[in-house]
Amino acid sequence: MPGVADDVVAEIPALIDKGGIHRIQVNPLPRKIMLEVIQPHILSMEWKLHAFQTGDREMLVEGLLMLNAYHQAGPTTSYEQAKAYVDDLLSQPYEQEWASRYTDRKPSWAKVIERQRRKRP
Repeated sequence: MPGVADDVVAEIPALIDKGGIHRIQVNPLPRKIMLEVIQPHILSMEWKLHAFQTGDREMLVEGLLMLNAYHQAGPTTSYEQAKAYVDDLLSQPYEQEWASRYTDRKPSWAKVIERQRRKRP
């Protein structure tokens, strides 16, 4: 799909016959759709993949918030709600294998807030 990296899975139209699967070339999507819909989903996916690869629980929370920030909807509307959502999800008995791989850390933006607080008189 034009505008989407080769390592991102995307559903595209195809023809299937006895000779195999033949992809149908599609035109690029309008820039507005790419910026408002496609890229936010890809960025959220990359964020969550990084969380999985590093075991960073906070990245799961931030990835959830990131997607919701673009679409202004979804299961969470605040950091506290997103954290509770992830905590609840990973506390389920069927998620224990996944939960054991994630560790807590301060949010990536916490250092910036701490610096700003120290600068105030």
